[in-house]
Amino acid sequence: MVRVTATEPAGPPPEPRPDGSHDDDSAMWAGAELAPGPDVNSGAEVAGYLRATHNTVYHPACTVRMGAPDDPDAPLDPRLRVKGVTGLRVADGSAMPYLIAVNPCITTMMIGEKCADMIKQA
Repeated sequence: MVRVTATEPAGPPPEPRPDGSHDDDSAMWAGAELAPGPDVNSGAEVAGYLRATHNTVYHPACTVRMGAPDDPDAPLDPRLRVKGVTGLRVADGSAMPYLIAVNPCITTMMIGEKCADMIKQA
């Protein structure tokens, strides 16, 4: 249920409770902070937590993008060949110029299928 309590859209903010929270505090439903934890306060501590716990195993993509033959920023040509290297193609998610909005698994599989077809045609 939504309840309008102010007569103006930009009405005054809700009054804080003695513990510092507000009636509209959307974080209240989440409970206690789990990570990085309440003892991590500085930017350096947050950066240390990220370095220690995060990695790139989740859908790495767009690192060796394909592009037009004359695009100096694209290491791959439209046929997934590495420019300047004979006999080498890249047929994985790194060839995507931009990350797609959905899980890239099937798109990456199709890149491999298309590459196989292009190799057969050559």
